[in-house]
Amino acid sequence: MRTTIVVACIALLAVAVSAGPVVQTQGPIRGYERPVAPSLLGPTGAIVTPTMDTVGDEKWQVGFHYWQPDDEYWLDSDYEEMDADVWAPKVNFGLGPYVEVGVAYFNVSDDGLTWPGGEGPPVPFNVDMDETIVNLKIKLAEEGPTNPGFAVGLIDLGDQIDFKAYAVLGKTFFRNSSVPITLNIGAGSGDDQKWSEDALVALKSLDGFFGSLTIHITPNLQVMAEYDSEEDNYAVRWWPWNGLSIEGGIIDDDFFAGLAYRGSF
Repeated sequence: MRTTIVVACIALLAVAVSAGPVVQTQGPIRGYERPVAPSLLGPTGAIVTPTMDTVGDEKWQVGFHYWQPDDEYWLDSDYEEMDADVWAPKVNFGLGPYVEVGVAYFNVSDDGLTWPGGEGPPVPFNVDMDETIVNLKIKLAEEGPTNPGFAVGLIDLGDQIDFKAYAVLGKTFFRNSSVPITLNIGAGSGDDQKWSEDALVALKSLDGFFGSLTIHITPNLQVMAEYDSEEDNYAVRWWPWNGLSIEGGIIDDDFFAGLAYRGSF
């Protein structure tokens, strides 16, 4: 199944590069280009979820996220907390205006729990992960006056953590108002097996329907809320300087922060 999906996306990649999107762009929001930044999983997007956007023609972006997830497990008639540290740098490249290729690295460390007698529920002990994943996104339709933008993509082509295929529709409403709002809705499929018993919920996301809502408070300030198929996440993203973005918020009730820069070749 995964091979079929990869082959289909490669075919779409050839079509996208040669023909471009089905519908031409509607134009900028309130006269400025909609700013973009990478998501936790790597692709251009909201917090964890991808959006219809790509990094752009002859553009590149580098990003870094830190996330501190925790979960609680029943131990000896009481709840014990397991904390992890997730470090996730990534880089994306625009191969023309409609194709994005990226690489993301995940370093996860967790001291785990010590069980009496070495017995307990099947949760991971001393989790340590160093994995590099490759991502691909293809924009098949630009957002138009009446139609949404549409993109498809693959996350973790090598299935190092959890191979995911997804499709996402996006539309900006109240485009010329003082506070435009962009809505992205999509669906994805992940095997969700390697990490089905650990606390890293965001790495298991996009296994079903997902969506994000972005409120453009100013041209360089966004407030985001999303459902990633597992949890609700919230964040603020700010561009203090041309191309540089800073963000912070909560993923699965746990703190995260991110930094990214977008430039041109």
